[in-house]
Amino acid sequence: MRGESIMKSTFYANIELGGEITQVSFEATSASDVIEQIWRTYGISTPIIEIWAEVTDDDSSKQ
Repeated sequence: MRGESIMKSTFYANIELGGEITQVSFEATSASDVIEQIWRTYGISTPIIEIWAEVTDDDSSKQ
């Protein structure tokens, strides 16, 4: 029996670094996963302005 694969999507975020708003992207499973990655990478006090996901057409999974 095959294990379920966890679907990762590309998420984008606008964060504030040194007074500048910077766009970053991460492969993640959810927005909360992105927040954790931002905090691990840039520090827990990094202001997160906005998070959004890349939209993909996943009709290939229909049976």
